[in-house]
Amino acid sequence: MARPLPPAPTVARTRLAERRQLTVLFADLVESTRLAAAMDPEDWAEILHAYQQGCAAAIESAGGFVAEMQGDGAVGYFGFHHASESDAERAIRAGLALCRAIPKSHAAQGAPLGVRVGIATGLVLVDHANQATARAGPGAVGKTLNLAARLQSLAAANEVVISDATRRLAGGLFACEDRGQVTLKGFGEPVQVWQVVGQSMLRSRIHTASGASPVRMVGRQEELDVVLAAWREVQDGRGRVVTILGEAGLGKSRFVAEFRHRIAADRHSWMEDGGSQFFSGTPFHPVSQVIRRIVDPGGNLTPARFHARLRRLLARCEVGLASALSAFADMLDLPVDAERGQALAPTAATRALLFAALAEWIRGAARSRPLVLAFEDLHWADASSLELLDFIGGAIGSLPVLLLTTTRTPRRPVQDAARGIVVPLRPLVDAELREMLSGLEQGAGPLPSQELSRVIQRAGGVPLFGVELAHLVREQRAAAGTQTGPEDAQVPGSLADLLMARLDQLGPAKGLAQLASVIGTDVPRTMLLALSDMPEGALRAGIATLRQHGILSATDRHRGIYAFRHAMLRDAAYGSLPKSRRRDLHRSVAAAIRDAAGGQAASKAEILAYHWSNAGEPDAAIAAWTEAGQYASERRAFVEAESAYSAALAALRQQPDSTERDHRELQLLGLYAHVLRITQGLSAPRTLETTARARALADARGDSEQQLLQAWATWAAASSGGDFDTGLVLARQFEQLAFANGQPRHLAAAHMMLMTSKFRVGDIGGAEEAFQRGSAYFDEAAFHAQPGWIAQTFGNAAMIAWTLGDEAEAQRRIGAALFTGRGDDNPFDTVYGQTMHTAYLNLVGRYAEAARHAADSIALCEKYGIAQFTASTRVILGRAKVGLGAVEEGIALIRDGIAEMQAKRIRVAMTRYVTWLAEGCLAAGNVADALAAADESLTVNPREFFYRPESMRVRGLIALRAGRFDEAERDLLDAVQLARRMGAVRHAERAQDSLRSLRQGRGARAA
Repeated sequence: MARPLPPAPTVARTRLAERRQLTVLFADLVESTRLAAAMDPEDWAEILHAYQQGCAAAIESAGGFVAEMQGDGAVGYFGFHHASESDAERAIRAGLALCRAIPKSHAAQGAPLGVRVGIATGLVLVDHANQATARAGPGAVGKTLNLAARLQSLAAANEVVISDATRRLAGGLFACEDRGQVTLKGFGEPVQVWQVVGQSMLRSRIHTASGASPVRMVGRQEELDVVLAAWREVQDGRGRVVTILGEAGLGKSRFVAEFRHRIAADRHSWMEDGGSQFFSGTPFHPVSQVIRRIVDPGGNLTPARFHARLRRLLARCEVGLASALSAFADMLDLPVDAERGQALAPTAATRALLFAALAEWIRGAARSRPLVLAFEDLHWADASSLELLDFIGGAIGSLPVLLLTTTRTPRRPVQDAARGIVVPLRPLVDAELREMLSGLEQGAGPLPSQELSRVIQRAGGVPLFGVELAHLVREQRAAAGTQTGPEDAQVPGSLADLLMARLDQLGPAKGLAQLASVIGTDVPRTMLLALSDMPEGALRAGIATLRQHGILSATDRHRGIYAFRHAMLRDAAYGSLPKSRRRDLHRSVAAAIRDAAGGQAASKAEILAYHWSNAGEPDAAIAAWTEAGQYASERRAFVEAESAYSAALAALRQQPDSTERDHRELQLLGLYAHVLRITQGLSAPRTLETTARARALADARGDSEQQLLQAWATWAAASSGGDFDTGLVLARQFEQLAFANGQPRHLAAAHMMLMTSKFRVGDIGGAEEAFQRGSAYFDEAAFHAQPGWIAQTFGNAAMIAWTLGDEAEAQRRIGAALFTGRGDDNPFDTVYGQTMHTAYLNLVGRYAEAARHAADSIALCEKYGIAQFTASTRVILGRAKVGLGAVEEGIALIRDGIAEMQAKRIRVAMTRYVTWLAEGCLAAGNVADALAAADESLTVNPREFFYRPESMRVRGLIALRAGRFDEAERDLLDAVQLARRMGAVRHAERAQDSLRSLRQGRGARAA
């Protein structure tokens, strides 16, 4: 049978320029310069014409577009008018066809011609307007064209050399030889190069994409149970037809591979193939491929030997040879008598004979053991194969045969519907996709949680999309040497053809999909109507097309709101737009949103900022990002506020240097730093960097208000980081600035900072004096308005009073810290106050209350992303648990909290927290760990003295438990002396009581 290769689908409409993935073929005649010089011009022209005709025929027969034909060079595009999932395959087949056909032509003196072929796949900008007639010009620009040309120069005569991207897309359909990484002119990095050796005999699609082992299948057990139940019926002699139904990427091939793995121990035979987009017009292609692999697994038999082996196999299965040979010969393009080369002409009778012969073969093959016939991708199968499979499905009722098929589109049932089972595959839920992606091979280590979450969100439950996105993130992280993933809208090259093929089916509605991709996640019909310049009737028809093809779905029918059914479809539509067109559309969308929002623009600020940024309008974008940050911060969405301010600063820093720019940056830095203190912590690197930049700008401008604010921020970072000597110096500097400024809120801050710094270094009396002097200013409203200042002031003041032995005053002060935090509806204040309160409750032994309030604080920290207190509150909860008898749980919480604090560079109160760990270990009876923790508590920060006497006392008690009486007595005596020098009355009393008990015990033992 004559089987011309089907061309790729095309569309007749004219489109604007767009970005799309293209597979480019470059072909060049070998030694054409020498041949032209040695031949008569007319003879050479005739040869050149025949060569060009051959190139055009090979490219077009494979579904490509002949973009350029100049002299001995030919350029073919695959995916130019309409993308297909087989563009890389088509290009390679065209290249191999050229390498077979061109040498059959001859130059002067009978010397055969030779051709070199280079093929590359990648992003280009195509312009269909210049291609109204074929070969009107290149029609595409981009480095992919240059790469294909360079690869062609690497090929020897009648060789096809391809890029790594092309090889990946073609999967295991072709045998390729690794030519290594090659340095090419014009390319900064070495390029991986492959030579195509020939067609591969592999079929299983689960292994052809990359040659890698399949990913672990999750979330399909229920569906697998259905197929396994059908298999048990087959084993009992009842034939079954099972169709696995699902969209592209849902894992149909992976499902088949898993089923095959599950039945591997069962006695059975397995035959497989499937539809091919490239051969969708070739009758019986998948069936003939199955037979060819059975008869000739290596693909190297001569016709005569193939014929002989086929006869033996048919005889073994008790198939009538007289009728079967002619039927099979017709399907396989084989002569009935291979030696004489006589073939039979195809007839309707031959077709009937083929069906009957195959049914006999299947019956014979299933006689000795159950048989699985697996045919994948029936959405690409030719009509003859589908008819044959339906015939087989109706013929296996009493045979132990499972006909297992996969398809993207539903098909009519087989003749006996009772035996037909359809198993639809659903998208995975996020947890299942996370589990699957976590099981991938991770040579570069696991993806950070934030990047993994973004991959899962974009994948939308489609396993293939998740795997390819995860690979893309890892590749780009490895290349960049950072943990930053790709742009959100970037589509992996492995998915580009698949997604673009769906968009190219839309006709004029593709432009509507592109506009919708710019509008965003929610796509109002009114916005489409306003920006598309389409009459309402045409718009409705376009939306109907997008919904019919599964591009858009209605999320709010009443309001006419639509959304892309999959984020990757939106990304593909967006990525196909040229950058200039994107900017214009973003500008139009932003203006429309602004005008529609009116006085409610603040709630739309983040969306506006996104569109202004992508429209190339930096001033409008900076203003909108700033407004979005303020709006989020007011609503306690601190993580969102951090992101908005970061975007505003990034845009601002792209502006030219100027006094005005510095002023705007200083204002923004103040807002950003405030949020960072909540989301990252006071002493986190990004907080420190932002504060340092803001302080430098404030000093340069001589802005006293900003200088004071940034001086406080610098002090807060030093205090949180445990650098108390620097903190004390900064507090004294701030005091001088505050007295020069004279405003009460700054004087209040100065006394708070001095009190806190002196307390940390053990100057308890000086800390109390600073608090008393500052009391005249602490009621200032502007001071109360600063997040965390009242909680810090009265919380530390309560600790000071308790240390001085005045528990009643301590209780009053801690109440003020807690009350103020609860009263201003600011979660940061609330958590700060509760943290101080719970730490105090632990000191006084009210563990049940401490545990309850600490748990509330942890919940608030997690809800609002308050990093500064998440870890320390976990430690506080752990100490309360130890006090309540849940010792092991408490120790684990304390250890986790300390480790988290260290990771965030928070060292304030670390002496106390490590001491609590020592107490927990002692309560658990682990004296060695307790002693190690006690030693660490005295070295973790030698300049933190406010809790040091207690740390020494606890170490003495641990030494006493270990029977080291002299060490215990020395530690307890040192604790008493240090506490008295500091004026720490409560610590002195506790240490004195412990020392007295030790001495009394020693005396009793001596007596």
